[in-house]
Amino acid sequence: MTGKKAVIVASSGGSYADSPVDTMHVGYLRQVLAFIGVTEIEVVRASDLAIGAEVRAHSIAKAKGQIRELFDRQAA
Repeated sequence: MTGKKAVIVASSGGSYADSPVDTMHVGYLRQVLAFIGVTEIEVVRASDLAIGAEVRAHSIAKAKGQIRELFDRQAA
């Protein structure tokens, strides 16, 4: 899998980036991917989804924008 790219799309009800929860969630996936040779990893997060409708909508829109940017970079 060397030379391959991966995208981790992670969602959560709260804000867990750079926390022990994130280590077990995204960090674990990074380790598994690195073990099989994938080292170029992008992370897209949709967090705070349980905080409220407005926050949830903003977080999802932001994640969708990041995904769109990833596709645009691949197409270029």
